Amino acid sequence: MLKSPWPVLVLLLLCPIACGKADSSAKDAGNRNENVLKIDIPAPFGSLDPCSDSTSGSTSIFPLLYSFLFVPDDEGRLEPDLALRWDHDAESSSWSIQLRNDAFFHDGRPVTSRDVEYSLLRFFKNERPCVFPLIDGITRSSETSLSIRLKEGEAGFLMKIWDIPIVQDPGEASSCADNRPVGSGPFMYDYRKGEREVALAAYERYHGGRPSLDGVLFTYEPDREKSWARLLSGKTDIGGRLYPKDWEIINRIRDRFYFAASVHPYYTLLLYNTADPLFADPNVRLALALAVDRQAIVDRVLLGAGVVAIGPAGVNTPYHNPDLQPVPYDPERGMELLRQAGWAVHPDDDLLYREGRPFEFTILVFKGNAIDRRVAESIQLFLGEFGIRTHLQALPQDELMQRYGYHNDFQAVLTEFWADPRMPEIMQQLWAGMNGQGAAAGLFNDPRVNGLFDEAVQVCDLARKKELYQEIDALITSLQPGMFLFQKTRFDVMSRRFHLPQRFSFDYAGTYRLRHASLANP
Repeated sequence: MLKSPWPVLVLLLLCPIACGKADSSAKDAGNRNENVLKIDIPAPFGSLDPCSDSTSGSTSIFPLLYSFLFVPDDEGRLEPDLALRWDHDAESSSWSIQLRNDAFFHDGRPVTSRDVEYSLLRFFKNERPCVFPLIDGITRSSETSLSIRLKEGEAGFLMKIWDIPIVQDPGEASSCADNRPVGSGPFMYDYRKGEREVALAAYERYHGGRPSLDGVLFTYEPDREKSWARLLSGKTDIGGRLYPKDWEIINRIRDRFYFAASVHPYYTLLLYNTADPLFADPNVRLALALAVDRQAIVDRVLLGAGVVAIGPAGVNTPYHNPDLQPVPYDPERGMELLRQAGWAVHPDDDLLYREGRPFEFTILVFKGNAIDRRVAESIQLFLGEFGIRTHLQALPQDELMQRYGYHNDFQAVLTEFWADPRMPEIMQQLWAGMNGQGAAAGLFNDPRVNGLFDEAVQVCDLARKKELYQEIDALITSLQPGMFLFQKTRFDVMSRRFHLPQRFSFDYAGTYRLRHASLANP
């Protein structure tokens, strides 16, 4: 069990809320009966066009604003949304998809196969270029049917595309996705207040039937402590990615909330600019990993709510190399590697020097994220004991990502990358150099890694493809382009002010299922 560092006094102060005694005012009664689901999002809202922004807080809006072809249920089986039926022809490596004929965009225009083709191709080109080469072509046989041909057999292909929102083909509509986005989901765009709020209203003509909810209000709240307080006071209904200590406290009042805990499919790492002379040597990068006790960070900062990361494939995907183990905490070995690389401790200040220059660099962190800040401070302390001086610089999310996404305008950055069990191609998108340039991850570039990715793309045998991705996982881990730190346990909470007919989760598929929510006591 997680141990909360908060004193007992805090629990006593929370008791009136926990026991429901703070809900007696007329204003709170109105909040309880308001048929609008309120959701706090920890990341700022970007574009509401899913084909141009898949990294902002807007991704939490997409599953309710847009529709999909199909969506996995709690057991991982695909269930229909816009697609009524789908069939696989192994001989021709193609998928035939039959669309429903009663789905309409929020402007009243029917959803057609042209829209599906446009959405798939645009999303692949913009957001998943590593998956796009799998497609040999898309053929529309009618307004409600199409076929997707693959260059090789891929029985699990539909799981790679289910989360692509279907948007309007601009040749058929002139709506602007940012000014007033038009989807075909259960809720339609109502209004937006800059980066602070986005409101959706129930769509009367939704093909799945009008939602019981009248609307959904998304609020950007970067301070998760404030989001937690808003959840307790009834000002919001869903708080995502709660801090472990808050989870421990709120877990004691289970009768008021739904809970979801899972290993986050993103790994946190300290990414290096490998073009910087400080980090050009893989042995130096390994030495830094040996100098940091990552299990201690999981225990002390995350309060045990996470697992130590190993490599770029993640800890629970089929493409993780089973022979790999986390880099151990071994400062003596790390110091020996640094000595071999020419670094030595100066007696005057106990700092490491080489050729008269100290080992000193800046770590970029996401501004407003208290956990990231504490993780960076922990790394700072471990490296400080090692004779390495670091500085922390907090930046807004957009600026932070611009510094290292296909750029190397940084020395080191604390960030997280996706480890998707469906798509090993995401690894390629992050770590493979493309068109003679470095990879998305800070322009990292290694010819051996690039060659293995090229081979994996060409291989048709799924078993051999899996072996290649596991080999890639091992190679990148050995090169340590970043210090692989941990994968968090994700804590999400929802108020029981609403009834859910299925298990609560606040991932992409779980957000889609929120359309079934209804006011518990109308």
